[in-house]
Amino acid sequence: MLIPQELDHELRLHARQGGKTSRRRQVDRVRQLIRWCGSQGVRRPDQIGKRHVHQWLAEAPSDATRRDRYYAVRLLWQLLGRGEPTFVSYRG
Repeated sequence: MLIPQELDHELRLHARQGGKTSRRRQVDRVRQLIRWCGSQGVRRPDQIGKRHVHQWLAEAPSDATRRDRYYAVRLLWQLLGRGEPTFVSYRG
């Protein structure tokens, strides 16, 4: 799945602010989620749903990775204008 130009721009802007390492990691995880969802048949980021997120989080090999993925989901939801993802929480 291709990342829409507007979303890609927002991700690049996000990576430039604040703690660079952490922000870059968040942006990388968002891109991983979008690619993973593309492999699951999702065509646009706004079609990503809770089933996709739960599956992606469940595949995390460790609690730290699960936490990082959760933060990526939060960022994606904010950039898509969905607010906070209420259906998922980080339990480390």
